[in-house]
Amino acid sequence: MPVSRNLEKGLIAIVALGAGGELGLYILPFVMGALVEQHRQPDWVVSLIVSLQFTCIAISSLSVSFSLPRLNLKTILVITVSLMIAGNIMSVLANSIPVMVFGRGLTGLGEGGTLACAYALGARTLNPDRTFSMIMFFATLFSLFFLITIPYVVESVGVKGIFIVMLAIATCLLPLILGINSDISAPSDIGAELTIRDFSALRGKGLALFAGLVLISMGSESSWIFIERIGQNLGLTLKEISHYAIIALAIGCLGPAIMFLLGNRLGRTVPIICAIVVMAIAVLIQTHPENAFQYVGSLSVTSLMILFLFPFVRAAMSQLDPSGQLAASSAAAFYLGSSLGPALSGQALLWTGAEGYGAIGWFALIVLGLALLMIIPVTRYLDHENC
Repeated sequence: MPVSRNLEKGLIAIVALGAGGELGLYILPFVMGALVEQHRQPDWVVSLIVSLQFTCIAISSLSVSFSLPRLNLKTILVITVSLMIAGNIMSVLANSIPVMVFGRGLTGLGEGGTLACAYALGARTLNPDRTFSMIMFFATLFSLFFLITIPYVVESVGVKGIFIVMLAIATCLLPLILGINSDISAPSDIGAELTIRDFSALRGKGLALFAGLVLISMGSESSWIFIERIGQNLGLTLKEISHYAIIALAIGCLGPAIMFLLGNRLGRTVPIICAIVVMAIAVLIQTHPENAFQYVGSLSVTSLMILFLFPFVRAAMSQLDPSGQLAASSAAAFYLGSSLGPALSGQALLWTGAEGYGAIGWFALIVLGLALLMIIPVTRYLDHENC
């Protein structure tokens, strides 16, 4: 693929920007808790605020994706990271719900644009597989650090400490943009040299990968959002659930590490089939646990598979569309699925009326099966091209 090696000089900046943008979803339960504590609002109001942030992420990332050939990504990154900083400042200082809503909306617009730019640049590196695995790996490490340290921060400065930490992370990202060479991020270098197929990024095979990533996100987040409730239903304490979540996330770090080492040696199809099938089985066990071992084990396997799958599918997007337009849109796919999954799985619980959370597992199984149907024809096409 005809890309400039100069882009590798900004690899650290690309990985850090992508990981920093990813952090928001990992720490979502803490953000929701902070909103409830800080403004004394019911859960349904807080969920609407979080949904607004997700919507802003999707709108921003899609806007960047569709406008990619005309954008200087370095300039856009300065704007989007600045929006993240401004949004988190407003969240720290907010003394009313309207101010908080505006702050989280600004943060979402910044996160979506930052992720889209980071993914687009990552798609143009010499080895997108390894670039995306590094982004996911460090996003997970950041999240582990956050999970371990945030209780002490909250104890010292209150629930606003969560937004203070997020503000500090966003502020640290701003100078890293200088590590991205202007000539590489300019529109003049994004055109014909890299777009080796006359094809709009969200058409045909590109749309199938986009839909597949939405479905994978739906399948994973439909169960993730209920892990606290499932754990309590099993008789676990909140402290135990928190410890198990940290263990699962730590084991999940192996997912992008495996992808980093594996690359494209086995093609795209076989690894994706294996990962989705294993994840579907793990989610079924996770929603039907009989003891703590099954709970933490299935949670860890799910984390491992999802943190392998996301960068792997993004790498496939980069192979299909080397300009980075399709990879940039993956942030929107991810957050769209993350919004739809919990909402629809909650309805599945309501429709079945059964006790426990087993209906979520069967919902995830169906959704992940549909994801396979969407993705596999495209990965077989890509594998055939590599032969």
